[in-house]
Amino acid sequence: MNSALVERLGMRFLSNIALTGVILGGGAFGLLALATGGLPPFGLFIAWLVFNFFCMGLLFGNLNALAMEPLGHIAGLGAAVVGALSTAISIPVGTLISENYTGSPALLTLSFASSAALCLLLGWAINRR
Repeated sequence: MNSALVERLGMRFLSNIALTGVILGGGAFGLLALATGGLPPFGLFIAWLVFNFFCMGLLFGNLNALAMEPLGHIAGLGAAVVGALSTAISIPVGTLISENYTGSPALLTLSFASSAALCLLLGWAINRR
């Protein structure tokens, strides 16, 4: 499905749509979780998870491919650098989120939404140059 969507829409546009989906889905479900006192309906939580994992499936491959696009002549080194940088960035972000976790899905969903918003803003700023 990803390859058909990439052929039709392009990697950058598809990644932006998936990030926007994570932002809107996480924000909406996070607000719902806060409004219900931290215990939203389980079925809606599962629906959000399915939608979020679908968007993440689109994001991981496409963003990695976009990051390595200019590194084709040194593909092995490029893959190692991209992997190391993504790990170095994700560890402190994941630690920050996990240290503040209260057991409610509200923080989880809002963390996904805010991380996706930061990623979208960084991508927009990089592409403006």
